[in-house]
Amino acid sequence: MRKTSAILAAALLLQVPAWADTYTFHSAPYPAAGILGFTPPCGAGACADFTAAMQQSGSFSTSAPIPANFNGDISGLVTAYAFSDGLTTYASSDPWSQLVFAVVATDATGAITGQNFALTRWQTAPPHVANDRIDVLSLGLMSYHNDICTSVQAGVCANILGGPSGTVSQALVLPGWTWSMAAGPVAAAPQSVPVDSPWALALAAAGVLGLALRRRA
Repeated sequence: MRKTSAILAAALLLQVPAWADTYTFHSAPYPAAGILGFTPPCGAGACADFTAAMQQSGSFSTSAPIPANFNGDISGLVTAYAFSDGLTTYASSDPWSQLVFAVVATDATGAITGQNFALTRWQTAPPHVANDRIDVLSLGLMSYHNDICTSVQAGVCANILGGPSGTVSQALVLPGWTWSMAAGPVAAAPQSVPVDSPWALALAAAGVLGLALRRRA
């Protein structure tokens, strides 16, 4: 009888769905002084301007909770994401969108306290080459629209113009962003596509986010 109960208990445990978390991000609206629009008429790409009514927002889900007191890359944990900068939607269901890198820090409760998180979305179909147009979202730092990808490595934009241009729009994110967390069962969600090559990821990190940091400074 005890053996049967143990087998039934084990079977029930195997049927319990895995649990993970969804992390939701919100920034403050872009400051008017931190918005740089394109110079009409639009010379190339899909020009558009950010406004002070826009902000960065969105969420990502993981296959397991991010550990407490953690500081590192979570790209392998991300199962789905959807973010917006007010002009562009970046989603794991969109083949033109890419999660370039996702580094976070958490506190003793597992809540996110810092991030080095970047997403891109090409404006044109692959294959991609230098000078193709791309939108870039660096959470908590900058948003770029209709930027110029100056270097492509393995289909990933390794560097962007990231500065004043007649066709590029930019918006600065002020401090004061927030993360919230909700636990739940892992659904059969579409998989994100992290960068396969650590070398390409390093190039993207140095290029995309490095330029964003320098621009903010």
